[in-house]
Amino acid sequence: MQLRNPLLPPQHEIARRIRADQGFVSHVRNGHVKRITSRIIRLEDYVRQIIDPRTPVLSEVEVYLNSGGDPHLLVQQVRILGEAQRIRR
Repeated sequence: MQLRNPLLPPQHEIARRIRADQGFVSHVRNGHVKRITSRIIRLEDYVRQIIDPRTPVLSEVEVYLNSGGDPHLLVQQVRILGEAQRIRR
């Protein structure tokens, strides 16, 4: 896990956001992980979202498509949104 990335906030802020203590974040940062727990998963999800903000978007797209959503409609909507943003600028 990339806990030494300069994009990340301080350890105490990470801990607050994932509902864990700062010591836990420090232990993980130093590589002291014995098993994957719900706190580790929350930490990993949070770090992934900070380092790559596309992650939650891609997850939602995957959920949409897996639930039978129309991929062509999704592409059309993204294009419309992009055009609206260009007009606003």
